Amino acid sequence: MAIAVAATVSVLAAVLCTAMVTDVPWLGLRLAPDGQGPAAVVAAVHPGSPAAQAGLRTGAHVVRVGGQPLSAADLLDTWPQVDAFLTRQTALRTALDAPRLVVRVRDAAGTERDVAIEPRATRPLDALPLAYWCQLLFGMIGCVTGTWLWALRRGDWGARAYAATGVRFLVFAYAAAVYSSRELALDGVVFR
Repeated sequence: MAIAVAATVSVLAAVLCTAMVTDVPWLGLRLAPDGQGPAAVVAAVHPGSPAAQAGLRTGAHVVRVGGQPLSAADLLDTWPQVDAFLTRQTALRTALDAPRLVVRVRDAAGTERDVAIEPRATRPLDALPLAYWCQLLFGMIGCVTGTWLWALRRGDWGARAYAATGVRFLVFAYAAAVYSSRELALDGVVFR
C-alpha cells in the first residue's frame, strides 16, 4: 500500500511539474551564455516553433526580449546576483505574455535587428528536454525505492532515514526539473 501511495504521489507531482513547465508562453529557443560577452546566444531553434517561423537562426545573439535586456546572468544565476536575477526573470516572464514579442538579436557581423515572434500560449511536451524527463524519473525512483524499503522494514531507523531521503529526492529532483528546463524565464515567485 505504501509503495502505491508513493508511486501515485510521484506521478501526480510529475503531472503538476509538467503542467508548470508547459503553461509558459513558448518561443522555441534554446539559449546559452555567450562566452564572449554579456548577451545570450541562440543555441538551437525548435523546428516549427514561433522563433523558427519568425526567421530566428542558431548563432544569433539575443540582446533584448520584449524590451527587457537579456544577459548571460539570466542563464547563469549566481548567489550574489539572486535578487537581481529573480527580478529580471519576473520581468522577462511578464514580457512573454505579450501576443507579439519583439526580440532584438545581433548577428556575427555585429548587425542588430528586431525579430517579431508570436509566442505560443503553452509549451509543447515534445519541446521539453530529455533532462527534464530524466529528473522526473530519478525523483520518482528515489521516492518509490525509499518507500519500498521502509514498507519492508518499518521499525528500522535506517529504513526510515532512507525513506525520508527518497521523499526529499522527489522534491529536489522535481524542483530542479522545472527550473532547469525553462526556455527563458519563470516568474521569480516560482523560483522562490
